[in-house]
Amino acid sequence: MSKKYLRKLMKQLRCSRHRRKEIIGQLALELEARVEQGETEEAVLAQMGAPGEIAKEFNATFSIEEKRKYRREKWGRIAAVIVGILLILGIGIYWVLPKTYDIGESKIFDKEAVRQQLEQVVSFVEEEDYEALKNCSDEQMKAFFSGNDLKEAKQLFGDEWGERQAFGNMYIAEVHQMGEANAVAQFNTSYENVSVTYTLIFDEDMRLTGLWMK
Repeated sequence: MSKKYLRKLMKQLRCSRHRRKEIIGQLALELEARVEQGETEEAVLAQMGAPGEIAKEFNATFSIEEKRKYRREKWGRIAAVIVGILLILGIGIYWVLPKTYDIGESKIFDKEAVRQQLEQVVSFVEEEDYEALKNCSDEQMKAFFSGNDLKEAKQLFGDEWGERQAFGNMYIAEVHQMGEANAVAQFNTSYENVSVTYTLIFDEDMRLTGLWMK
């Protein structure tokens, strides 16, 4: 019971992994000591309170730097998942195999239409317009644009991007996999204070199915 309790608490702590392990370790030792003194595990956990309430109290005491570490680690995990998905889909292979085609010769996609759509998506990202992003995305991507996920992802590059200065050279290709065609674009965008490389993926209906920033 205590292990399940501590796991729930650990998941709700908004701090670095190192700090979470430190807190959980201290609580586990306290729990063990009280049980050895004759208290029941159930009674100790009841006195400690619900995991969510304890996590809330801890979260209120964390410094700004600790919270930033949490966000960096969180988005590092999300980035790893995204990279894993891209690898599973074979996006990396698309760039080097014959299944990658010149978008200018495509019978499915219009290069200028893809360019206009990707510029629109970038504008929505800059404005943090979640609803507009959802409206132009498939169901899987809509879940990503819920809440403050996008805002936190942008903060990894800095709190103030500044005005957009220019788009860099754009590589846009048509890629085929398992009978499906996608338009994949990769390009750099410079702002007053940062530079961001975008990778965007659109399906045949020009819905956004993938977004990656680095």
